Amino acid sequence: MIVFRISDSHWRAFEESQVQRFVESQTKRLRSAYPDTFAARFTDDATKLQHVVLESIELAETFGVIAEDDVAFYLNCLFEIGFDFARVEGWAYEILHRRDLGGEAKMDLIWKRLHPDELEEKLT
Repeated sequence: MIVFRISDSHWRAFEESQVQRFVESQTKRLRSAYPDTFAARFTDDATKLQHVVLESIELAETFGVIAEDDVAFYLNCLFEIGFDFARVEGWAYEILHRRDLGGEAKMDLIWKRLHPDELEEKLT
């Protein structure tokens, strides 16, 4: 039997490349999904949006939002609710700061609040 061992540095490099791949794919998706907001807020500069996406991924993690679909929806919320929705008190802030819920449950509650008449998944 062959056993492979991945060093910590190789594992970190892999994780970083996965995060970068996700940042790039989400930047492209958000730019396409919200072209007017993108043009107005980022003056057509994808690098600025990539920076916001990376910071938002890190902030989402502090709320337990770590699954890719949930993080993608969290990023949508930047455009749908406001770029400071996780920092400014209000209904979304209250949900995100609940300690009795995991990340997926928090994002499900936010989805239901934004889309009360829809039964579809967060990202279709």
